[in-house]
Amino acid sequence: MALAKGLENPLGANNCFLNVAIEMLYHVPEFRQALLSPTTTAKHVCSRDSCILCALQNLFAQLSYSEDESLPPDSVRTALALTYKVAQKFQLEEMDDAIDCFNAILQELHAACKPGTPFLQCGGEGMCVTHDVFGTGYSEQLQCGKCQQTSSPEGHVVCVNFLNAATLRSQSMLVSALREVMESPTPCSNCPSSQRRSLCTLTRAPRVLAVGLGWDRPSTEPSTVAATLGILDQPLSLSALFDKLTVPDPGPYHPCALVLYYGQHYMACIVHEGTWTLFDDATVRPIGENLTSIVDWAARGRLQPVMAFFSPTAAPSLSRSRLITRPASCYSSRSPLTPAPAVPLYTPPPVPTPTTNTTTNTTASVSAPARQPAPSAVPASPKRAPGPIYTYEYPAQPELPPPVLSNPSPRRYAESLSAHSSHQAPAPAPAP
Repeated sequence: MALAKGLENPLGANNCFLNVAIEMLYHVPEFRQALLSPTTTAKHVCSRDSCILCALQNLFAQLSYSEDESLPPDSVRTALALTYKVAQKFQLEEMDDAIDCFNAILQELHAACKPGTPFLQCGGEGMCVTHDVFGTGYSEQLQCGKCQQTSSPEGHVVCVNFLNAATLRSQSMLVSALREVMESPTPCSNCPSSQRRSLCTLTRAPRVLAVGLGWDRPSTEPSTVAATLGILDQPLSLSALFDKLTVPDPGPYHPCALVLYYGQHYMACIVHEGTWTLFDDATVRPIGENLTSIVDWAARGRLQPVMAFFSPTAAPSLSRSRLITRPASCYSSRSPLTPAPAVPLYTPPPVPTPTTNTTTNTTASVSAPARQPAPSAVPASPKRAPGPIYTYEYPAQPELPPPVLSNPSPRRYAESLSAHSSHQAPAPAPAP
């Protein structure tokens, strides 16, 4: 892959929510290859200026072959604004939600590749690029634990698994939190006092597992951020998540990308060529080879993870026991945070002391050498050395909260989002 490139976000453009979604999708090799394949180009239905698939293809090609260090996402931003003009979502120069933007892109890619096919029914041969990469297919049956009555299997297709951050921390395990969202216990018709539990059978494994996190507050304590990231670093096994598998288990999934939020700003941390790399709009900087630097840095800045990608091909990071290198008391709200190491970014050259001429009783000043410009905090050379990042400035007053989700059903969420798309027919006007 070419050198990692950033995406521009000029003052007042408010592109950060879109930039993280594009960077996350571009750095998924399976998605990038599927989107740029001739098959996807040939079978999709183009909607011209509002075609998000064409806009993404053009931008992905520039990210792959351009020599510029950053590129404007204007084509994708314009196509998204035109598509959701009726719903007044993702309009130019307006801030929006990164998870909603990611879901909207997946919805529109499906609509372009499989017109006329409902989003929740895409599957089998010739599926769209969205379901080919992110689609998780499973069937659900409800079984009574007392009388063993079992319902007929009901099929589901999920592309993004939504969790509440508080639920994730209460479960302490990613598998348990995902399982709680999947289950929908109902009373048994034969045994009213008994609950029927869900029996889930995996029918299609995702190539990349996407998880969206909802937070109850727009800002949280550093210890909460560290605990949440520590749970997200756990390997995820589909055989532990589902009761039965009808397809081969691709192996444990490991985190490969994160979206972080604080103070009306989004940024992404993505594994690029084996190194976790920060993508903060046009700024691209390596962080480290594992999640240790991300946990420590994100906890200091109170950066809340709102989305995560997991891949079976991602290199595993450090185990959880070695992940958090500082004691929990370090992140307590009652004790001050450990300050960043005081390493000056630039030290000016010394100015020589003036010398005095005793014969004429005059002072001859020695001219000081010219002040050299301070080196840039982010080197422009492709060979960027990894290291901790403690010099980022964060806004003091967050204004736009991250998405607040209280364990919504993925089906209801997808249906509500698709209702805002311009592809949906407008509702009939009420009779006079």
